[in-house]
Amino acid sequence: MKPITAEMPRIAWYDPGKKGEDCAHALYQQGSALEMAYRSRRYRHALLYRLVTGDEAPAMFNYWLTSGVGAAIGSLGLGNYVEPAINIVASALEVFENRIGTLRPFVQVLPQGGDFAIREACEKAEYYVDALFDSVRLYDTTTTCFRDAGTWGTTWIKVAPDVRGECVEIGRVLDDEILFDEAATLTGRPGSLIQRRFMPRDDANVFVDMAPSAERDVVRAAILAAPKAFAASFWGGSLPVEHIALLEGWKLPGADGKPGRHVLALPNRIINDDEWTRDCYPFAKMIWTRRSLGWRGGSLAHAMLPYQIKVNKWEERIDANGDRMAFSGWIIDQSVQLKAEALGGRPGRVIRKSGGGTVEPITVAANAPDAYAELERWIARGFQRVGLSQPQTMGEKQPGITSGKALRTMVQIEDARNQSLQIAIERLVKDVAELAVEAAEEINLRVQLPGVFGKSMSWSDLGLKDETRKIQVFPVSALPNDPAGRQQQIAEWYADGTINKRTYFRLQNMPDTTAEIRIMTAGDDLIDATLDEIVRTGKFVSPEPYDDMASAIARTQSRYWLEKRLGASRKVLRQLQAFMAALSTMMESGQQFLAPPAPAPGPGVVAPPGAPAAPPAQSAPTLPPPALPAAA
Repeated sequence: MKPITAEMPRIAWYDPGKKGEDCAHALYQQGSALEMAYRSRRYRHALLYRLVTGDEAPAMFNYWLTSGVGAAIGSLGLGNYVEPAINIVASALEVFENRIGTLRPFVQVLPQGGDFAIREACEKAEYYVDALFDSVRLYDTTTTCFRDAGTWGTTWIKVAPDVRGECVEIGRVLDDEILFDEAATLTGRPGSLIQRRFMPRDDANVFVDMAPSAERDVVRAAILAAPKAFAASFWGGSLPVEHIALLEGWKLPGADGKPGRHVLALPNRIINDDEWTRDCYPFAKMIWTRRSLGWRGGSLAHAMLPYQIKVNKWEERIDANGDRMAFSGWIIDQSVQLKAEALGGRPGRVIRKSGGGTVEPITVAANAPDAYAELERWIARGFQRVGLSQPQTMGEKQPGITSGKALRTMVQIEDARNQSLQIAIERLVKDVAELAVEAAEEINLRVQLPGVFGKSMSWSDLGLKDETRKIQVFPVSALPNDPAGRQQQIAEWYADGTINKRTYFRLQNMPDTTAEIRIMTAGDDLIDATLDEIVRTGKFVSPEPYDDMASAIARTQSRYWLEKRLGASRKVLRQLQAFMAALSTMMESGQQFLAPPAPAPGPGVVAPPGAPAAPPAQSAPTLPPPALPAAA
């Protein structure tokens, strides 16, 4: 195998002429060169991770593609890091994580066109995406990614079919595992991208089962011969499990319409090599603070780092002076023979002088109030840098705010300051949904629908195409964060008809939005299902006698206007008119059963005075559709 160096190859790995071992070697050579070029970022990321968490960086920071790159960064070291006593960076990130990081925007699949089959398929697609997100615990992943973005500035979620093509994998990827030429991203995205994938050597045998029978021995030998990932631990020690490095590269299609390339490779073997026709990478990305240039963002930890350094310095000065106050000091003449035990235990300082023959104590002044004021000033400035205040970090209201109106105004101002983060989370979930749908469509994924549906469904069962659907997330960021304001806004949307009852419950963060809430909305759902059946078949369906007639008439009238605007056939419109007429007839004739009749008194039982007699048992007649005038 050719030696891998940290030099950019003359011909890129995605060149059509690169095949087999040459392509794998070129891919690793380019990855090593990018890793070496941006090694300082990885060093800084390890520092920021320890600053935020107070713990050592993950073992992944110890892995490098080549020993040369590992030695170059491993020689820097991180020193003896001690978590600061006052960690304003961690406090600020915890506030954002509790207020914004737990946001759960839900996906909506909107039809592109008025065809009823498309609208019905889009409704089922929403349940399909909900089931997929629930199976992979997406919102737990987005919460972790929110912390990653606050620590490093950029976070990634990879969405792609698994190696066997049996399921869709949605998982978090560290920012340091994504390599690309950042000089090419000053005005846009890069044309190619590489992901580092480190795994134990034994776990890589999954690729042996993927290979054709005739090539399995070759792939197994390539895994055994692959060099181990170089472990240059920042803090010493050795790693117990031997890892190897795999690289996965993507080249986007060119402007001339030629397809791109997708390669998964060991240093000495191509495992997968196929065309890449999609005009995007299989990654959803979230940025904490968007920069004017480049494809990566700035982080909260990096923005607050200068203020944290100032806080640390003032804390050290105050503590040092406190240590001097704790132990007495003495000025002793050289002619006086005294030991430390005779000076009151353990003196802090002993100063010798000549002449006088005296022993004098040294009095250390207490910390001046200005020192504590300066410490508090830098703490406040650090929080202000990211739009927070000290009362917020402690869960307290601002001083001077005594009315509920003033408190809500303060919350609205804070929400407006951080709305870009909420929009970033919504964009992240939207991108994940689009990539998940494309991956599910590629392998025709079968999922178990939640709630009352309780059946498995493949994506092909929906019959949706790219041009007939549009994926978006509900703008949860438009809601206030305070409970009273959120409740009022949701109620107004529901009263205005902007949202339906299912969306109303989802915005209220009610549990089990697809099972119990379906029972709570069963009446409206039955009316809608009946109207769907009429529109789907063009045949009359009699209303149920237990329907809420007034609500059913209003919903049918709105549905009639909708279908007429979307160009439904006259047959469908006539059946909707007939359904409304049947509802009106039942309402006028009193055939709507609001409650069961009272039981008749038994033998020897006298009915109470004024009690109405029990009505005779009868069944509700089935009403035919009313006759309507013929079309002109």
